[in-house]
Amino acid sequence: MHHLDSQLKKRHAQEKRFRYYGIASLSLALLFLIGFFISIIRQAMPAMLQTQIQVEVYFDPALLNLPSNDPPSHQPSQLLPPPQPIPKKPTPRRPHSPPRRPHPRPTPTQHRRAIPTP
Repeated sequence: MHHLDSQLKKRHAQEKRFRYYGIASLSLALLFLIGFFISIIRQAMPAMLQTQIQVEVYFDPALLNLPSNDPPSHQPSQLLPPPQPIPKKPTPRRPHSPPRRPHPRPTPTQHRRAIPTP
């Protein structure tokens, strides 16, 4: 009887230890998951900010073909020429290779092994 009691105590101790190991591993996994989410949120915060820039732009009515009712307060010192189209690069050609021809199928007589004649 004493032998069974000692085995039962060992078994209960093992079960208790196993439960603590499971709780510890789940707690550690949850801690890493929280750290992962904090890292994602910290890196994503700059994307949540909004930046506004105010720039004054002059559109020349003569270039836009618009009627000019009021003279603009300032004229650009020099007008830029219209943009030139970008020349297309010639596509590189591959070296010419002859077309592939299908391999001729052997005739039934070619499949037979030649039998030497005595």
